[in-house]
Amino acid sequence: MKIIQYFLIVFLLSGTSSCIHLQPKNELSDEQLLASRADQYWEAYTSRNWKVVHDLIDPAIKDELTSYIDTLRSSEPTAEYMYYKKKNIEIDGQKAEVTYEVMIKYLHPYLQELPPQKKFLTNNWIKRNENWYIIMREFNVQDFFDSLQSHVK
Repeated sequence: MKIIQYFLIVFLLSGTSSCIHLQPKNELSDEQLLASRADQYWEAYTSRNWKVVHDLIDPAIKDELTSYIDTLRSSEPTAEYMYYKKKNIEIDGQKAEVTYEVMIKYLHPYLQELPPQKKFLTNNWIKRNENWYIIMREFNVQDFFDSLQSHVK
């Protein structure tokens, strides 16, 4: 009887330990993975590494943004991002929002006299195939001027 109990205990312990090893220890949570991808995006965007930015774009919209990325690649920068700091991550299933506080100095000749602008920018993300991708949009001039409205007198 003691031999059966011994084998039963060994069997249960070996089954439990094998279940523990099914999930790799270095696997990131959704929030950690998203935070990492969002930081990669901002690092690439502010350093004008358009290949990395392009790689992080949602595959469902990547093709329609290729010419926009090409335009960004070939144009002079219009702003200097003095800093960016992740402030909030909200995940709702396969969709998420990541908000950053940024300090922007505009470089355009008509705007360069403005002091640096502190803004909160929220990027939308989507999870596809166990990875997070940014839902990037082309620059909207009207949104830009609306954001400046509070600074122009």
